[in-house]
Amino acid sequence: MSQHDTSDGRCLTVSGHHHSISADVLLGCADGMKMYRRQSVEITHVVSCLVAVVTEYRGEVFFSSWHTTEEIVEVYSYSINNNSSKMLFSFPQRAEAPSYLSVSAQYIAATVMDNNSIKLYHRLSASVTTRQLSGLKVIYNILFLLDGCLLVTGHDYVKHTINKYSIVSEEEEPVLILSCDRVPLVCGVAVDDRGLIYLSGLRNKKIYILNNEGFYIVIKSVEQFF
Repeated sequence: MSQHDTSDGRCLTVSGHHHSISADVLLGCADGMKMYRRQSVEITHVVSCLVAVVTEYRGEVFFSSWHTTEEIVEVYSYSINNNSSKMLFSFPQRAEAPSYLSVSAQYIAATVMDNNSIKLYHRLSASVTTRQLSGLKVIYNILFLLDGCLLVTGHDYVKHTINKYSIVSEEEEPVLILSCDRVPLVCGVAVDDRGLIYLSGLRNKKIYILNNEGFYIVIKSVEQFF
């Protein structure tokens, strides 16, 4: 394990560039998006704006920029080869919280913290719709799974829960197909190539590993991974 300074930019999110031979790591920071290059062990600046969330899908990079003064969230695609970004869509947001992103072959989903809904961007038509998620009052994080379903961590005012939704089309509301309420307050969520779901507890420093049906496989303390 090593430690590196991100200069004067507070690091908000991390995403591994899995399809790069060098396995570089992308950092979303308060002063822009940066890349940690593992071969040269250096951090370079690639985008100069507040990058709240950065994520990747099959070699494509996407990030959200949160402008607190203008109260707007902008979602971009970014080309590593050309070192250029393109804004895909934007939406107003007054809540002082980042908009989480997840990407699938068809959609880009972004959380809207003002009303706990999601923006659904269709990658082919470039259309944007707003969708409510049944069974949740507060949304924390989102993640597209390997089967194209959307995993959402949140709260229903009574307990923390993880819901799985099927997105039939951009015109229809997502359909709740699975709910698991045996979870703690979660701050991060990820999925591996086998479909296993990894949750990081916010307060108890534990990693929870679930199968695709929402059942626990193992619970480990963070220290066991290092």
